[in-house]
Formats: sequence, structure tokens, C-alpha cells
Amino acid sequence: MLLGHWEARRHFGETDDLVNRKLHRTLEAGLRPILLVGESKGERDRFDKALLARLPRLLAECDAGQVGGMSFVYEPEWSIGMTEPAPPKHVAAGCRLIRQWLARTYGHPTAQTVRIIYGGSVRPQYGRALLEAADMDGLGASRKGRQVESFAQIVRLIAAAKGVE
Repeated sequence: MLLGHWEARRHFGETDDLVNRKLHRTLEAGLRPILLVGESKGERDRFDKALLARLPRLLAECDAGQVGGMSFVYEPEWSIGMTEPAPPKHVAAGCRLIRQWLARTYGHPTAQTVRIIYGGSVRPQYGRALLEAADMDGLGASRKGRQVESFAQIVRLIAAAKGVE
């Protein structure tokens, strides 16, 4: 179940607290949530503060076992629908911050089981540079996932980066 999408935030006024309630209902239903997290356009220059404020609200009252079964999509709002993705250094910093916060909050074993992928404007020509981030486990193909050849290229890039050819 995908939770925290920017479109829902923008169009329906979805808050971090509402996403948290949906997250708990998703977990109660036995589903494995995919939580989208990132900074808004106005928070780009202070993304670290935005993420550090947002994560505790999104994951309030979750335990390590619940969090360990989740996947996270780091998706800065300002990177959605753009021609180029967020700069690889920015993506690496965002993914690293999420993993470090999870390790401090839920322990290193939990932080290592969580999958973190980047989800903003992924195109095959940018995939290799994005995948160099140590704390990123993959790429979300988003709109390119609807284009068979682009999607296949992205899958091949991920497989090569993870040594699964």
C-alpha cells in the first residue's frame, strides 16, 4: 500500500498525522506499506530539517518489527515530473539521512532491512549516478515504468548496481 503521495497532500490536504493513521491501518491489515517521504519545494534548501521533523510524525507508535518490513521512497516534491532528477549528491544525502534516523530510532538491524528507493524523475540516463548512493536500494520508475524499453533499462541498471545480472 502506497502512503504519503504528494498528490494526496496537495489535492486532499493529507497531513503527516493522517498518513500515520493510514500506516497503522495498513499494518493492521497485514500489508507491507511503501511510505513516500521527502521535502516540499519550499523545504529544498533545508531538506534535512524537514525530513527529521516529518519522519517521527509519519512513524509515530510504530515498532522496529513494523518498520523493518516497510519500504521507503525518497521523493522530493520538487523533483517530480522534472526533466532531470534531483542531483545525485542530494539524493544520496536524503537516503542516508533516512537510514541514519531509522538506525538511531529503531536500531541498526531494522535500518538495514528497510528498502529505500529514489522516486523522483528517474530516467535511464541518470540511473547509474543515482544508484551510487550507498543507502539507496533501488529506483522507482514512475512515469518511465509505463514505457517498456525505459523500464527495462532501469531494471538492468539496478540489477547491475546490485550485482544481480
